[in-house]
Amino acid sequence: MRLGRLAGDRQLPAKASPCGAHHFAGGCHKTAMIDWPMVGRNALWITGLAIALAAASYNDWWRSLHGESWRHTWNTPRFLAPFNGGLALFSAGLALSSGRWWEIALWAALTLAFVVQAVVYWRAGVLIGWDSEPGRAPQEVEYQGEGQEEIE
Repeated sequence: MRLGRLAGDRQLPAKASPCGAHHFAGGCHKTAMIDWPMVGRNALWITGLAIALAAASYNDWWRSLHGESWRHTWNTPRFLAPFNGGLALFSAGLALSSGRWWEIALWAALTLAFVVQAVVYWRAGVLIGWDSEPGRAPQEVEYQGEGQEEIE
């Protein structure tokens, strides 16, 4: 028999608890091992931030390799498509983690804006080239004929 605290010279028996050692004045203390929905929401914004930072890092490396200016490389679909995609995941994760309706609405609006920009820059990369600045004419490429290589 388990014994409780001392009461004078004698010991009183402890109350039997269905919680075992985790009994406290407010009742049973039930702990969940892992809150998987919270892990998923936080993984979403962390992944989005990692993608955005990786896009910036890759863009810096590519710029130094090709000798381009910062202004040119930060304004190309090569950088803008993955950067906006990462920011869309980031803001979606924060929208799912928010508790107030207005926070959710603001993060959802940002998510939508970043998704639209990511799609626009992805299409620009496919259509005019990943190294062309959107809003400028695509670079002209001359071909000698069918099956021939480019002449620059």
